[in-house]
Amino acid sequence: MVLALAVPVQAIGSTQQSTLGIRSQSAIYNRATGRVTFRIVFNRSPDFFTADELGRQADDFQYYVGSDTPVVPWLYDSIVRGGEIDSSGLIRIRNNALVPDPAPGSGGWGTVRAEVPFDLRGPVLRFSAPLSSVTDRTDPDVLPYMLETYQFGFWTGVHIVGQIVVRR
Repeated sequence: MVLALAVPVQAIGSTQQSTLGIRSQSAIYNRATGRVTFRIVFNRSPDFFTADELGRQADDFQYYVGSDTPVVPWLYDSIVRGGEIDSSGLIRIRNNALVPDPAPGSGGWGTVRAEVPFDLRGPVLRFSAPLSSVTDRTDPDVLPYMLETYQFGFWTGVHIVGQIVVRR
């Protein structure tokens, strides 16, 4: 005797969201204000406020400022972390991981350099930070960076390289 169980196809995977991606992004320094304005256009509205049972945010991004290649963490000037929005309501900018911050949610990165507000409208995220919050360099011409996205702590495969032009 064979028994079969029918499961409606639309019930399987119907609540899964598409992988978080990036359509465009920019990080522009304004010499008059001394601030860097970041803008990311995601492929869909990100969910920065849902966390799983391990405390990992549903959607997340990180800028690794100071390097355009995956290198040892102490070579980064700072890490701009979208992964702490659910707990702080702000975007945290952290020091590199030479001395990890033991605080929960730090992701193993260093101490907080700055916290900045953000504006999220649909898939478009905007925020700005003083240049001194993203680097200690005193006379850079350009600051390379990498931008990556994550879902529940796992890298989505998105890896974008860019640079903040400080002097022209």
